[in-house]
Amino acid sequence: MTKYRFDYSIAELAVKIGHPKNSVWDKMNRLGYSWKNKKIQHQRAWTSEEERFLRDNYLKLTYQNLAKTLNRTLRSIQKKIYQLKLYSEKIQACKIPPILSETDRAYIAGLIDGEGSIGFSIHYQNEIPFRIRTLLRIDLTNKVPLKWIAKKIDLFELSAKPCSVYEHKCYGKNPAHKKSVYSLHLANRLQIEPLLLAILPYLQIKREIAKELLNFYKSNYRHKSFSIQSWKSVLRMKNLIDSTTPQHIRFRQRLAQFIKELESKQSNNQ
Repeated sequence: MTKYRFDYSIAELAVKIGHPKNSVWDKMNRLGYSWKNKKIQHQRAWTSEEERFLRDNYLKLTYQNLAKTLNRTLRSIQKKIYQLKLYSEKIQACKIPPILSETDRAYIAGLIDGEGSIGFSIHYQNEIPFRIRTLLRIDLTNKVPLKWIAKKIDLFELSAKPCSVYEHKCYGKNPAHKKSVYSLHLANRLQIEPLLLAILPYLQIKREIAKELLNFYKSNYRHKSFSIQSWKSVLRMKNLIDSTTPQHIRFRQRLAQFIKELESKQSNNQ
């Protein structure tokens, strides 16, 4: 672990040695190593040839292939793409619906209509909303269709991380009814947006929700800062998704009050 601390990130070291990231970090500190500062001091500078290769191939190769070819970490590849302002072209590329057959699009749309969910996850800081994450999830007791969809999405070659199918156990009152449920969970715009654009004409139940999510993407270049329009889009989607339970009603009222406060601050500043 100490030998290769300059070559791998904490997350990569954790995977290689089979320990959680917090455990690796604590062990480094107990051994007297300040991994972050030393890592920065030992970073390998990018050459003009590497930058040229990245510009020419970042839309053609996956992040994994770029990292392997340039002998760099995934994080280094992602950071350099942002520094070179190539992310905007990546976003433009994901707006082009991927080449899927009509049967593929209809089949995926049917699964999302029946067993999928589209929505937002809102993060709070000091009881104030500050971050929005978009989500798309499909749950099935058969993992074969999910793996097939994951493979199709990986063919887009827009996201650094490949799609994964997760397994979790469901326990009912009768132990004999115990079974596995498999989930395909997407939270990356570079995966969600091209997929929704491709299947939108075939969606029936969740078409309006998908349209609202795509409108949200149009108003947000990157999920760093959010305008009033962004929060209103979230509220409209919550009205489409959430039930009439007291908890969901309180959540929507809280979000509506937050939007009113933002509009009040904006009018006062003007």
